[in-house]
Parts: sequence; C-alpha cells; structure tokens
Amino acid sequence: EIKENIAEGLVLRLAKEADTEQRPILKLKSKRFRESASSPGNRAEKNKNKKKQHRASLGETGDEILAELERGVTENRLRSVISKILGEVTHRKHISRVGGLLAEDVIEDFILADPPTPGMKSNKDRLDALDEEVRAKAKSLLRKTANGLVSRHIQAIIQQEF
Repeated sequence: EIKENIAEGLVLRLAKEADTEQRPILKLKSKRFRESASSPGNRAEKNKNKKKQHRASLGETGDEILAELERGVTENRLRSVISKILGEVTHRKHISRVGGLLAEDVIEDFILADPPTPGMKSNKDRLDALDEEVRAKAKSLLRKTANGLVSRHIQAIIQQEF
C-alpha cells in the first residue's frame, strides 16, 4: 500500500489533431503541486517592503514583469527543481546554483504561460521588448529572490528533507 500517493495532475488532449493553429489541451493540477503564488495554499517568496521601496524602478513594464516573475518563486516550484537534482545539493555553497535553476524554471514557465490580459502580447514578446539592461536587472533581482528562498531552506534541502 502506498500512502500519500497523489498524482500531480491530469492532462487531456484531443485524440486527433484539430484543424486549428492552437492545440486544445485541458490541464488539471492537484493543489499540492501548484507552483504559482496565486494558487491556494502556496506561499510565494516575498521581499520585505523596505527592500522594495529602496529598489530602483525597472520602469512600469519592467516592474510589472518582475512582480509576475517573483510570484512564481514558490516552495512548490523549489521542490520541483530540487527533485530534478536530488542528491547534488550537499553544501551551502550550492545556494546560488539552486537559486539560478529556480529562477530559470520561473522564466521558462512565464514564457510559456498566457499573458495576464487576453489580447496582450505573449510573455516572451513582453520580456524581449524590455531594454537589455532592464531585462538583465530583472533576471538578477529574480535570482536574488530565488536565492533567498533557497537560503532559508538549504539545510532541509541538503538533508533531503525539503
């Protein structure tokens, strides 16, 4: 008997390809596996208000995109990243490596996700439209947020108890 054996989710696709540009897919994900901060029961990594007030603005669009990205830095997403590198995190010096992988995962998911408003440019186009310096700064701040989450849980991660 397997206890606590819960499926991550269910994906339904058409058996035959549809004659449309977009392929209809229905995804149902268990609440325990959700990776978005807006998902019920999932805590996002939150910067202290003081830090946000002192952080230089990336412009309206840059700040908006960074906020969306930071909402993806969650404990569930960290667990997902850790599951891919299980046993490779053996020391505190691995914080930035794991944080970098977490940030990359957030960006990949952001690019694949639908934009927040129907009819808006794709998230990839929105990210690409940022000035190169702003985009680099946003990614750096995202890594810092991810590293903060990893840092708070590093001991449990090293002991494979996270």
